Amino acid sequence: MTVQFPPLDKIYLPHHVPIHNNKDRYLILWGGRGSAKSTDAAKKFILLCLSTKYFRGILLRKTYASIKDSQYQTIKDIIYEWGIQELFEFKVAPLEIHCKNGNKIIARGLDKEDATKSIKDPTHVWYEEANQISEGDFLASSTSIRTTKAEYLQEILTFNPECDGDPKEFWIYKRFFAGHSDKSFSGTKTIELGGKEISYSYTAIHSTHHNNPHLPDQYRAQLEDLRNYDPYYYSVYVLGEWGQRKIDNPFMSMYDPAKHEGKVRYRPLERLIMVVDFNVNPFCANFAHVFYDKNGEHCHIFEEISIPNGSITKMADEVKARYGDVLHMLEITGDMNGGARTLSKDNLSYFQQLRTELGISTRQIKLKANPSHKFSRAHCNYVLRRHPDFKINPDTCPNTVRDMKIVEIDDRGSIKKQNRAIAGQQADHLDNVRYLINTYLPQYAKGILVE
Repeated sequence: MTVQFPPLDKIYLPHHVPIHNNKDRYLILWGGRGSAKSTDAAKKFILLCLSTKYFRGILLRKTYASIKDSQYQTIKDIIYEWGIQELFEFKVAPLEIHCKNGNKIIARGLDKEDATKSIKDPTHVWYEEANQISEGDFLASSTSIRTTKAEYLQEILTFNPECDGDPKEFWIYKRFFAGHSDKSFSGTKTIELGGKEISYSYTAIHSTHHNNPHLPDQYRAQLEDLRNYDPYYYSVYVLGEWGQRKIDNPFMSMYDPAKHEGKVRYRPLERLIMVVDFNVNPFCANFAHVFYDKNGEHCHIFEEISIPNGSITKMADEVKARYGDVLHMLEITGDMNGGARTLSKDNLSYFQQLRTELGISTRQIKLKANPSHKFSRAHCNYVLRRHPDFKINPDTCPNTVRDMKIVEIDDRGSIKKQNRAIAGQQADHLDNVRYLINTYLPQYAKGILVE
């Protein structure tokens, strides 16, 4: 099948012309709105589908339902704009685009189990709004892109650079952007495998509406006017700068990094408090001291443990490796519901199993009934406002600090936890802070009234 196309600079915007012949494993198109990131990614998919001997591309987003009106529709609109719709068949159940030459484009959502594993011999994947995808889902998809049928394999990531928490701790930034000072760049990563070095390459192209000469002036003016009303939105969505997502209704509304973050450390002579959350992935624990001295009361959270696909045995091994010499000073608290859940044949609760693994006594388990989210929020924020020395070490507790900043509440006052693929809806370490305050700082709850 032969199709005649105009020169590449008539197909792509000038700043995206290099993507056509780019064969790097990862191609990252990022920046502000109006820069045609998605449009030009769609054009590359169409051209590959038409011109290569074998092409099987995946359209991937966080939810399957969102693909039809975004990536799928963009590709369909371009095909009709180019007048080549007779060469394609558009299917909606399932959502696919078939080319007359046998190549195809397939839609997959990460809300569907095994999103990419069931596709045989995929060659390319396009992650739209890649910043909304977890690292785990990215790795699961990335490792499924493998076949010898294509000239090269490629994964395209398009996104505006907004994320939960510190951007420098975000997986896309750490994987591709760390160490690069320019906004557009190329890089290579080399891995030693079987006595030889294997490399893969990546390219990032940054763009904003200034790179798109076809935008209407009115739309461009609307974008630029945002600097007068929302500096954050202007920075991320107009200038395409990395930014930490704004939280409208944070659970810890009184959290202040300047006040509540500090280089607090383990104190060998103080009681060692372990707060544990029994979610399996990750299995989380925090370590703290609550103590008094001549300066008053102190509550210091100085360490966290987060074990992917963890277990009580793995957690116990970690605790013994770090604090094996002072287990007699250990107290454990956490999710009271853990006392009702069982894992073993002899019907021991999670806390009992952890106690057995650590070789400590029953007296060292300190549990209180879990408060409602509404009451706990009022209690925690009162502590943050009134406690003389409540500190979290940001260096050793990065996930805890992240949770304190980004975990939100819904309209009912409950913590948003519907989608664990979103970092801000895991809240495991925030839960540990709640349990710590509930058990060890009850005096701050006196007089709190919650509707």
